[in-house]
Amino acid sequence: MKKIVTALTASVLALAIAAPANAALLLGKTIQLTYLFPSQGSTFDGPFNNTVGTTGHTLFFGLLRATPGDTTLSVTLPGFSGGFSPAPFNGVRLTDAFNTVAAFTSVNVSALSNVAGFDASRVSFDANNVYLNFQGLNVAPDFFAQVNIGGGVPEPAAWTLMIAGFGLVGAAARRRQSVRVAYA
Repeated sequence: MKKIVTALTASVLALAIAAPANAALLLGKTIQLTYLFPSQGSTFDGPFNNTVGTTGHTLFFGLLRATPGDTTLSVTLPGFSGGFSPAPFNGVRLTDAFNTVAAFTSVNVSALSNVAGFDASRVSFDANNVYLNFQGLNVAPDFFAQVNIGGGVPEPAAWTLMIAGFGLVGAAARRRQSVRVAYA
């Protein structure tokens, strides 16, 4: 029984350390939000610093709200109808301007997004930036676009603990109690 408890404890420890790589990706970090137009290299509004979990949303040109969450970026245009310009780039960039966020490793469109045409082809990223391009999209009053951001890898100390946990699992599985057999 002790062997099973040791193995389970080590497994839970290893998984708990490995899993949170994305758990605190942006929370408490200061990132920058910029509206880029008419190209990815042209700043239209911003950049604005935003401390995730404290600042709330960033308002671009009095209309567009960009709200970063711990692992999301949401964009809304409340009460506005119309369309985005067909310029080559018309959208938001989230930047790790102070190099405090673990590298972005994935970005995908959330199922909560309700903007027709806002799909994976409109989202790009690199290790320090996430780009949302709304080029030519139509806007309804309930416009809501959201992406899920993945990133980070466990730090060296976390890797050490995780490997030690797996080592304990292996040791517990390998350890055998000797059984004495008595013949009559």
